[in-house]
Amino acid sequence: MRAARLLKGLEQQEVADILGVARTTVSAWERGVSEPSATNFARWAVITGQPMEWLAGEVVRPKGLEPLTF
Repeated sequence: MRAARLLKGLEQQEVADILGVARTTVSAWERGVSEPSATNFARWAVITGQPMEWLAGEVVRPKGLEPLTF
C-alpha cells in the first residue's frame, strides 16, 4: 500500500483526509499493524490508480513495471 501511495505522489495525511481516517491509521495499514476495511481498501486502489489484486500482493507486474520498494 505504501508503494502505491508513493507512486501516486501522495502523503499519508492526504490519503487519510480523502478516506476520512487518521494519518496514524494510514501508517498502521502500511506497516501491516492493522488492515483497512474492504471499502477503504477498494478506495485506496482507486485513489492510487493501482489494481486491488496488486495491492493485495496477488499480482506480479511484468519486469520494469514493478512497484518501488523502500
